[in-house]
Amino acid sequence: MFSSQNSQTNYFQIARIMRICVLVLMLVLVFVALAYAGPGEKAPTRAATEGSGPHAELILRSVNIINGEGAPMRGPVDIVVKKNA
Repeated sequence: MFSSQNSQTNYFQIARIMRICVLVLMLVLVFVALAYAGPGEKAPTRAATEGSGPHAELILRSVNIINGEGAPMRGPVDIVVKKNA
């Protein structure tokens, strides 16, 4: 007859194999989905009233600045860009 320890070992082996199969199946599905994904839509053409410039200055008002050095956010501040520089 079968011992309870042997059946328990078989259960855990089967559960492990099932987890591996599910993982492999999920990876295959992800790769298949990525293979069939096409490029996105092209951007629409701009109207004559869009994209005018260059301008003498650009003012961004009430902006919160995060400098990337771990310091807390500063703001709101105004940012002025002159002559596209």
